[in-house]
Amino acid sequence: MSYPFVPSVGATYSADMAVPDHERESRFYARVLSTGTPPLWHEDLMNNRGRPIIGVGPRRAEHDTLPLQWMPHIQVADVAASVDRARGLGGSTCAQSNAEDGANPWAVLTDTQGAAFGLIPVASVEPPSDATPPQEASVLCQVRSDRSMDVAARDRQGVQGARGRAPGDADNAAWRVTRRTAPINRSLTGHSARVGRIAWLDLTVTNASAARDFYRDVVGWSVEQVEMEDASGPYTDYTMLDADGRPAAGLCHARGVNRGLPPVWLIHLAVGDLAESLRRVGEEGGQVVKASQDAEGTLVRAVVQDPVGVYLALVQDGAS
Repeated sequence: MSYPFVPSVGATYSADMAVPDHERESRFYARVLSTGTPPLWHEDLMNNRGRPIIGVGPRRAEHDTLPLQWMPHIQVADVAASVDRARGLGGSTCAQSNAEDGANPWAVLTDTQGAAFGLIPVASVEPPSDATPPQEASVLCQVRSDRSMDVAARDRQGVQGARGRAPGDADNAAWRVTRRTAPINRSLTGHSARVGRIAWLDLTVTNASAARDFYRDVVGWSVEQVEMEDASGPYTDYTMLDADGRPAAGLCHARGVNRGLPPVWLIHLAVGDLAESLRRVGEEGGQVVKASQDAEGTLVRAVVQDPVGVYLALVQDGAS
């Protein structure tokens, strides 16, 4: 994505999910993410700067309407208006704040293909000093050519973690490679950011053009076309840009290297030692779905499933 932690329409602040077998899931993420010296994530899933970027909460009966997916929390100009637009376009509401005074609005929705995402207002805080500016570089991304909650709670005054809480709590927002040369995800590479973060966000679907239109209307993203080609011929994927023109997410057709990936938002979490993280994925009961290397044969990205089947991607911090 663009700057981590940036307050902007279309930028993602955090992500979370409510899971069964919470103890096992917490151990999985604590071990898989805490690789490298020093690691980018603590065992309590706070990042190495002490910020609550991701959350894993226990799944309870009230979470039955929430898909078992990582749910990115995307900032929008008006949560209620975005929810109305999503419903009008065929999306569904899984959960929504119900405060009578309208304070702290949030919503969890699914798009027309079942991908879950959260909507929150734009944060009123300034980016912290550890925010990483985007870099121009070859990038790791789901988009390419084949030719070559624990809950993040936030309010109008800022964003703060609420560890141990799960989506649905009344006072919380319930949220929950390959290489190419076009500058989609400028913050993934170019130099080591050395900060635990959601390094990128992408969604693979059968009809990326329809997803483009849905999210452009619901979130307020603008669009950059990415011309692609696989064995079946050319096609177009999309980089979605936030209100300030920074890359925020990728929307990809289920073709080429993306074929077979589920239609869920893949959060890409940076780790300090990807090879060791993948070893721990298997050791802790997950599986590696697809791993990618750079031209020198170094692991740079992998799509994995955790022990309960949730998909995410891991990327090597500082990979080029």
